[in-house]
Amino acid sequence: TTTREIAASAGISYQTLYNYFPSKALIVHAIIAAEVGLWGTVVDGLIKRYDGNLLQTLAEINQVGFDQFNEANMELWRQVSVAVFSQSMDETKLISLNQVAHERYHALLLMAQGMGHLDPQVDLHLLAHTLYCLTEYAFLLFFLDHSQDKQTAMSTLQEQINLVIRPYQR
Repeated sequence: TTTREIAASAGISYQTLYNYFPSKALIVHAIIAAEVGLWGTVVDGLIKRYDGNLLQTLAEINQVGFDQFNEANMELWRQVSVAVFSQSMDETKLISLNQVAHERYHALLLMAQGMGHLDPQVDLHLLAHTLYCLTEYAFLLFFLDHSQDKQTAMSTLQEQINLVIRPYQR
């Protein structure tokens, strides 16, 4: 798809589109940022309602993430993943989006630790990063591997998260 076709589909002039998005990569980034923003808003609500069951809250966070990968936007996520692997997208923009997920995991872990549900000596940044990496890998496998269904992907991810979190639970 050309940027002229995108502008026509959006009902705006090509120049207006170009003023806001001088490249297709920036258009994709804006779409991803909007999706990440929606995810972040829902996850913030889950963190605020944290009731002491860390593994359950993490499962709910992952459910929100997997629910965003519906049939309507699955192809977009696949194309973005391929673009990232082929490095045709600006990695600095993706890093800023990835930081949103890391910050949410860290906030939840900090709350759990503050409530006495996690070992006080655990490195929360490292644990948040580990959770992020596990989740990112599970999402990539899910939308790049056509043979894996959502329930299997979520179940496998939850098992991995349980293995990482349980030794630090109190």
